[in-house]
Amino acid sequence: MGEDKGLMRLNSTAWAQIAADKLSTIKIPAILSVSAPQFDKYALEFPNSVLVRDKEEIQIKGPVCGILSVHINYPEVDLLVLACDMLMMEPYLLEDLFETYQSNPGFDNYAFTSEDQPEPLCGIYTADSLKEILQVHQQRRLHNHSVKFILEQGNSFHIEIPHEQKLHFQNINMKEDIEKLW
Repeated sequence: MGEDKGLMRLNSTAWAQIAADKLSTIKIPAILSVSAPQFDKYALEFPNSVLVRDKEEIQIKGPVCGILSVHINYPEVDLLVLACDMLMMEPYLLEDLFETYQSNPGFDNYAFTSEDQPEPLCGIYTADSLKEILQVHQQRRLHNHSVKFILEQGNSFHIEIPHEQKLHFQNINMKEDIEKLW
């Protein structure tokens, strides 16, 4: 994109705020995972209480670092992860995910899937599964640092995305993608 996606704006609202607002519809407090270089910029827009700086000691880059960093700060909390670049995500889908999680206990993770491929950046990761992934990483046995890999390691509950809802799961990775959506 050439710039920080979370601070990009849609109708004057930062993408990270749009994601946080969607989580608030199901009464889940939003925590924003940011890298050390991003922290000061985000602190200008968001209260420090909602920011978690990526833990450098994790020595992983990308979403897994962010998820594990939030887990370290909140080790007993199951996390509903929503990428800020999923601008088309509808709150009712988050509600469906949360209701599935609540009514189907005992799984490590909960994620939407499309054609047997998980959508890892809109899912629920339990504290127990993240604790195990963090331990595996600390033992230097986590050889794949993708969020999809984490989903594949545990006993995950999958929710198939109906074809007509797939556009809600698109990640916006290029400026041209934004223009295609509206």
